[in-house]
Amino acid sequence: NKITATENLTKRLNTIKNLFNIDSSRYPFLVIATSNSLLNLMPASKAGKLESIKILAGGEYDRNQLISKFTDSGYERVSMVYDRGEFSIRGEVVDIYDIAGENPARIDFFGDEAEKIYFYDISSQKLIKKLDKISIFPNTNPWKIKEIDSVKPPEKMISFIDLLRKSIPDSIIEVVSRISY
Repeated sequence: NKITATENLTKRLNTIKNLFNIDSSRYPFLVIATSNSLLNLMPASKAGKLESIKILAGGEYDRNQLISKFTDSGYERVSMVYDRGEFSIRGEVVDIYDIAGENPARIDFFGDEAEKIYFYDISSQKLIKKLDKISIFPNTNPWKIKEIDSVKPPEKMISFIDLLRKSIPDSIIEVVSRISY
């Protein structure tokens, strides 16, 4: 079963999205990744948070600016949403399928107010879950960011890995060393 580039990007974005939402001061965590994935550039947390488009239920939005944000973020305008990276506008309803989403979102507008936000089922068009807000990740490579300082080069990642190795208990290192590839 071969993973497509879009599926791979979706999985990576979901992981990054989840990492940004963890309060590491309250919930320490460890990410286990392959050496190849560590060689890819990673966005700093500040950069990742700035890249998403946030829409709040009850918020006021200029629809033309919202459409521009979607298209500037790599989303394709279509007549009906079927796949990740697409959005459509039908009257007061905006549908968008976040590149990192499990289901597309429907935003019901009343004038410029995003009155209601829902996840919906793509096949039946039935509403699944009401939302207070939604964050839309860009449909582009998230590490194409403006500030080069916000990217962690492999050298920094390697020094971070060395620091982690020193802090991991010996019992965990023994178990990991027994795992064969």
